[in-house]
Amino acid sequence: MLGLMPDVAVAAPLPSADAAVTLARYGRVDVTTGRVRQKSRDGSYLAWTLPDGQVVQWRAVREADGVVGGVYDAFGGERARVTLEAGRRAAVIDGQAPIDVTGWSEARVASLVVRLPDPVVDAASPGVVRASVGSTQVTVAAVSSAGDPRSDAYADELVRALAGVLVDRSTAWIVGLPGVRLRVALVGTEQWAEVWAASAGDGALVVVSATGAAGATGVAAAVVALASLAEGA
Repeated sequence: MLGLMPDVAVAAPLPSADAAVTLARYGRVDVTTGRVRQKSRDGSYLAWTLPDGQVVQWRAVREADGVVGGVYDAFGGERARVTLEAGRRAAVIDGQAPIDVTGWSEARVASLVVRLPDPVVDAASPGVVRASVGSTQVTVAAVSSAGDPRSDAYADELVRALAGVLVDRSTAWIVGLPGVRLRVALVGTEQWAEVWAASAGDGALVVVSATGAAGATGVAAAVVALASLAEGA
């Protein structure tokens, strides 16, 4: 199912698209800049980093009140963070009001353990899980694909399938898996879609998508941030 509408220019090359991501523990993390220090096997923070030291995703190994996880782009721009306060977990996206995710349940999709509110497994497609966050519809799926989600062809096919216009495309990672984040305006509506797609190996893709009002689609980033909480002890 998954490109650019015929009248949309090809997107610029994605930064750090081919960079290898390393997973390690660290003693300190700067949640503002997405930088880590004091690499240690016993460090309190688990982080996926680019060769230049930029963190693309991290989580606290042992949670305590405060920020316990985050997701960044290749330049250190924060996409989402997860916080904990008095036993309640929340996701903050682009500085918006926090979303209470305390009661969200776990569901497995391919190699990922994701958290969603009342996740429903698609009876016709066991590799697809759906949920609603307010009026925003969220889907997490494992799909077979021989294509590279970071390619122009993938973006072109996706935009055509959504009958939309590509607004933004950037490099992204889902717990270290290389991929892309695309934002698409759906033509003739006030709806937007945000799609994170990453290569999981063996010709499989993990796709996290959210469709709703422009600001609300960022919940896809929250789902990605929450996925890291179950990864790597």
